[in-house]
Amino acid sequence: MKKMIIFILLIISTLFPVYAQNMTLHFNDGSIDTVRLVDDFQMYFTDTTNTVAQLQTPVNGARNVTQKPEFSWQHIPGKEFELLISDKDTFSDTLCHFTHIDTNSFFCETFLNVQTRYYWKVRIHGEELWTAPWYFTTYMPALPERIYSLALLPADSYGSIQLKTHYLSEVDSFMIIYSFDGLSFPDTTYCDTANMFITGLEADSCYYMKVAAVNGAGTGPFSEVLAVSVTTVEQPVLIVNGFDRTTVGNTLNFIQQHAEAVLANGYTLVSATNEALTDGFLSFPFYSDLIYILGEESTADETFSDAEQDIMENYLKNGGKVFVSGTEIAWDLDNKGSISDKTFCHNFLHIAYAQDAPNNATGTYYNVETSGDTIFSDLLSFSFDNGTHGTYNVRYPDVFTPLNDARTFLKYTGCSTGAAGIVFEGMFPGGSQAGKIMVLGFPFETIYPREKRNALMRDFFQFSELGLTIDNEIDIPQEYYLNQNYPNPFNPRTVVSFRLPIFSHLELSIYNMRGILVTELLNNYVDAGEYEIIWDASKESSGVYLCVMKADQRIVDTKKMLLIK
Repeated sequence: MKKMIIFILLIISTLFPVYAQNMTLHFNDGSIDTVRLVDDFQMYFTDTTNTVAQLQTPVNGARNVTQKPEFSWQHIPGKEFELLISDKDTFSDTLCHFTHIDTNSFFCETFLNVQTRYYWKVRIHGEELWTAPWYFTTYMPALPERIYSLALLPADSYGSIQLKTHYLSEVDSFMIIYSFDGLSFPDTTYCDTANMFITGLEADSCYYMKVAAVNGAGTGPFSEVLAVSVTTVEQPVLIVNGFDRTTVGNTLNFIQQHAEAVLANGYTLVSATNEALTDGFLSFPFYSDLIYILGEESTADETFSDAEQDIMENYLKNGGKVFVSGTEIAWDLDNKGSISDKTFCHNFLHIAYAQDAPNNATGTYYNVETSGDTIFSDLLSFSFDNGTHGTYNVRYPDVFTPLNDARTFLKYTGCSTGAAGIVFEGMFPGGSQAGKIMVLGFPFETIYPREKRNALMRDFFQFSELGLTIDNEIDIPQEYYLNQNYPNPFNPRTVVSFRLPIFSHLELSIYNMRGILVTELLNNYVDAGEYEIIWDASKESSGVYLCVMKADQRIVDTKKMLLIK
């Protein structure tokens, strides 16, 4: 077709109805033509000389176009193209100018603004004429939802951690707020969806973090609080938060009490939500111990899903060591559960339902004490929250019966029926290696004060490492004490201090996590008193070590030590 001159005259006769219209076309060669128009009349012009391409998508006037659209136009063999994008119809402010495009489509990698009108046009590279501009409007994405599947894990580079989560295409980046105490969150950082690492963190520290998804509509709700140690130590403790039931008092930050107790006993940690666990973000048996927070999940929000049960069973069958705490565990799985729930409850948690609360009286009993002769016998009685000690009111502490060689080590004060806490070590059904499990019928995070929480966590780790075989070895004066080494973590020297109440034959030994003796710090008779020994680990590799203190051939205390080089 002939090239059209700049102006097109449209003559509308006022003597006839609106649908009777004429359009007069003036061409460069001086010829004139007239076209009669009627309602719903559409005209298309083609360029048989192939000097102007015909636009295709996004169609002119398109709405709700993605922020990273794909542009396409008429294919002309052997030609390269230029593409202009602007938010002004005059193209006075060009946002993108792409040249030497050798196909008839182009995917825009640049994020365009939401709810914005854009104009675009194309021309053949080397030609003067552009297509007539088309326009489209980008859409407004929905505000991101709260992140439920989330894990904070170690990264290979020192001073960094890895974030794992599921996200939708509408998520552009992640906002992370963090702190060292898990209570206030004064610091902020960001990471994008292509590089989900958080760098520049203080090495050998534990961070508490909340994560929110960000897109053009804004920042979504923050996740529950998780924690992670910034370290390259192998086999950290894994804390899984399965308490996401919407209930009075659930502040979604109870990782804080668990992490604090783990750190106080010289361990490092990573954490995840139970959704991240079932989504496959975690690698077993990479973790030394698994701590599972159940809070008040109960039947309202499923204590352990089928997927969680499968993961737990496989972990225990392969020698895993698990600490589970929460209310109404047996009520949900055994009393109200399916056949598979009951099987899991009996054979892997080693408990059966006894009562919904001590003496079936809700909101009445809040004290526990040790029972039997176990490694936990040195614990003093303690209490859990009635709603006035900073967490939430534990109205339905679970009362259960130990099954299949499990042993009661805690009972509710004033209740002669059932157990408040059980432990089991041995082979689980179908297992290849002996595992260990400790189950509390009340939430660990509700124990107060923190010294009692830390002491219970200490005894769990001793159970995890040494088992119940030392029952007959711990009936000695309580004044024997091995302090936590200082500094911890350390490199390469650390101070090990201890206290003896009487003249004793003392052995102080360091083992690696495979149970192999690394060095013997002391093996001699020692008078009563307080002592310090410096361990120089310059010849050892980074990792977790266990300091074992024996008095007169009886194990009296242990501490974990973290060497980082």
